[in-house]
Amino acid sequence: MTEAVELALAHCRAEIRKQAETTAQEEASQEVQKTLSESAKTFSIEMWKPTPNACQERARLTRREQRYDQYQQVLELQTQGFTQAEIAHRTGVSQRTIRRWLKAETFPERGRRRKRPSSFDPYGAYVLQRWEEGCRNGLQLLQEVKALGYTGSYTSFGRFLMPLRERQQHIRNAGAPQTPLQDFSAKEGVWLLVRDPTDLDEKEKETEASLCQASETARTLYQLVQEFRYLLHHREGTKLDEWLEKVRASQINELQRFVVGVERDKAAVVAGLTLPQNNGLVEGKVNKLKLIKRMGYGRAGFPLLRQRVLHAL
Repeated sequence: MTEAVELALAHCRAEIRKQAETTAQEEASQEVQKTLSESAKTFSIEMWKPTPNACQERARLTRREQRYDQYQQVLELQTQGFTQAEIAHRTGVSQRTIRRWLKAETFPERGRRRKRPSSFDPYGAYVLQRWEEGCRNGLQLLQEVKALGYTGSYTSFGRFLMPLRERQQHIRNAGAPQTPLQDFSAKEGVWLLVRDPTDLDEKEKETEASLCQASETARTLYQLVQEFRYLLHHREGTKLDEWLEKVRASQINELQRFVVGVERDKAAVVAGLTLPQNNGLVEGKVNKLKLIKRMGYGRAGFPLLRQRVLHAL
């Protein structure tokens, strides 16, 4: 059954992947529109600031951590009973700042600084217009604004382009989302269909639901496999004929071959699905016998093999 289901999933892999991509694209179109509207609201030429370089960002984070440590120190000294003047003398923080920190319930983050005028400001509208027209080459844009009178360097100009590139990347990611079945493998997917649903974790359940939603064949396979699994675990071999009729009606070629194999040895299959007895014990003894035989291969004859088998039993 597992081999037949795996082969069937492999044959309908293209259907599963394309349907999953179509569904994801339909959902992503709304996300793209939302992203565009949000970007239009948050991005303005008046507040267009360059992306800070790595050194400036590290310095800012360092100052923030030092300030936060001073804030924690002020709270500790205040709980110990020190006055604001004594705290200011110990920490080097002004009493005005200490009063503001103690009045606030949480650590007061510093607000954004006002945008400073730059040599790029007169050309921001032109760069944004060219960007929206599809020109994404930074060197070409720099040459165009230099012809208009821009005197800044390529490094500073590139930092102004970084917010536009990040915005474009965000829109591109929203338009081409990572679908759960993009790297679908029939060998892995078969175990999502044949296992007990209660044994699947949340991610596996989500993938299994996406798989059944993306393909009618996969959904039919899941229903038939789970019904056969129920017959096997609850020993209801009397319902085998009913299940075989459902498989024939599904017209899934791989399962039709499985049905032919079941019909060929139907009496044994019904007995396996009905009776509590099985040949597991016999198979275990045969496996043990073969192991003992291979351990003595080339070093002993039948008399020693006989003694070892008798003592092993």
